[in-house]
Amino acid sequence: MENNTGTTPEEEQRKPARRVQPSIKVFPSSAIRKIFELEVKESRSVERISADALLVLHDLLLRDGRRLARRAIEYAERDRRKTISSDDVKKAIADLMI
Repeated sequence: MENNTGTTPEEEQRKPARRVQPSIKVFPSSAIRKIFELEVKESRSVERISADALLVLHDLLLRDGRRLARRAIEYAERDRRKTISSDDVKKAIADLMI
């Protein structure tokens, strides 16, 4: 029996799974994978990283990175500067990591 796509359920199962992509891709997937791989090397039991795990880490880094950037911008604006300094970022990290 065919479904709405014109393929049988058996043909659907043989198709490669579509990779889930973040709504906004900021970080290359190889960079996200590398973060996990640095830790997996230390593990004796974990060998693989799922695509969903990469997506979740990407989204977390994007969300928290944007929060951190907004806070650093606030510090630069308070001092009426046009340039975000490393001190602004460090203060933002201290604020948000408490």
